[in-house]
Amino acid sequence: MKQQINKTTNKQSAFVLPTVLVLSVVLLSLGLSVFQLTSSIARSLTDQYWQRLARQATQAGVSYMSACVDQGLSSSTWPVSITQDNTCLGVPLGTPQPSIYTNTGDANPVPNPFQARFTIYKPTTGADGIPKARVVGAVDILSSPNGIGVRTTIKTYTYEMMSIINGPMQTVSQVVRGRYNTCALADGQAYCWGLNDYGQLGTGNNNNSIIPVAVSTSGVLSGKFIIQMSGNYWHNCALASGQVYCWGSNVHGQLGNSNNTNSSSPVAVTTSGVLSGKFVTQVAVGAEHSCALANGQAFCWGYNPEGQLGNNSTTYTNVPVAVTTSGVLSGKVITKIAGGYYHTCVIASGQAFCWGFNGSGQLGNNSINNSSTPVAVDTSGILSGKSITDLAPGRNHTCSLAGQAYCWGLNDSGQLGTGNNSNSLLPVAVTTSGALSDKVITQLVGGYYHTCAIALSQSYCWGLNDNGQLGNNATANSNAPVETFDYFSN
Repeated sequence: MKQQINKTTNKQSAFVLPTVLVLSVVLLSLGLSVFQLTSSIARSLTDQYWQRLARQATQAGVSYMSACVDQGLSSSTWPVSITQDNTCLGVPLGTPQPSIYTNTGDANPVPNPFQARFTIYKPTTGADGIPKARVVGAVDILSSPNGIGVRTTIKTYTYEMMSIINGPMQTVSQVVRGRYNTCALADGQAYCWGLNDYGQLGTGNNNNSIIPVAVSTSGVLSGKFIIQMSGNYWHNCALASGQVYCWGSNVHGQLGNSNNTNSSSPVAVTTSGVLSGKFVTQVAVGAEHSCALANGQAFCWGYNPEGQLGNNSTTYTNVPVAVTTSGVLSGKVITKIAGGYYHTCVIASGQAFCWGFNGSGQLGNNSINNSSTPVAVDTSGILSGKSITDLAPGRNHTCSLAGQAYCWGLNDSGQLGTGNNSNSLLPVAVTTSGALSDKVITQLVGGYYHTCAIALSQSYCWGLNDNGQLGNNATANSNAPVETFDYFSN
């Protein structure tokens, strides 16, 4: 499924639809020209022919519907019905489309002229969770024109089918992963699926789901438009209206709502303390802790035995605390925050800073000592003079983007992408001699023991692959980037 489709405006629909309509008309006309070849063929037409033509009209409607979905038609903008004379939003086209007529040359009483049409009705989602739309194709058998050129319908043949929506019903803008669940952000609302033992799906119950289900909006998220999400092991958080909302496991206070009770529905992170009056612009979730970025400063809450909250302490807290700024972050404005398993990293002034667990060198400061306050990722080597634009922490490794991908930390499964399996306490370059040759990376994502990148709208991954997480149609680990299998072209 396509991950991001821009919403369609009436103007955009009007621009692309004439072409789509032409294609639909071609589909409708495929059978027509055949029957114009000879009058002998025309005289053999039966009801079966007209039913077949009605089926072709239905197929044209399905093609038109798919084109509308590709252009961004979503469940929230779908009109009551769409016909060949409307835009995807149900607005009549500026120039009425002519009905389709043909003359078969039939001398018998069976009427010669006819018109083909289709109607696409608003989709519904059944118990299987799959959206389907009813598409009805029709062929109207018409009379010959009367004295004033008016035709009347003598008989109508119809063909109906329920068509699966083959494409996005909504604009998916972000996908985040948990330990055994996944969530997506679409049109300002959160949807999750997978394991739900801690309420990490946010549905108000603990029922697992093998299809996306909507995160509850009957409580604190009522009327809110979510702009960003983050997830990790057993909890998820969302950002809306400058405030953070979380759900799932809360054993160590990672939901930030002043208690330690799990919640299967979103709860608001406490704003009566250090976040009072702050407008949050980003949220980042670790395994059992959470962080937020507000006013260029970082705030965290939850589990803290390795110092992953960055507040010069190893005591957990179920309310936000400020990450210390008295050291390397003094005077710095943080522009991005990202949560690893038991560590956290930020970008400030084009440089990376991390804190928390460092047993494998995932803090990138040439050390394996944990740090409860931010430390600077080493820039004396390969990152010298480079400006970091993205961060992707994994379980025990971290990667960054600075025109090229650089990683550090644990490398037992090849998650650093260097072409070998040697751990590194300092940033090392992801190899570009293979699949990433001449590629410009635009985004990085850190898995637990693997890493992925996006370049030229194609994904590349490296590291652990025991369950096929590299997506390259194999299960062997790779310590160098491999191209994710492109199922669209195979």
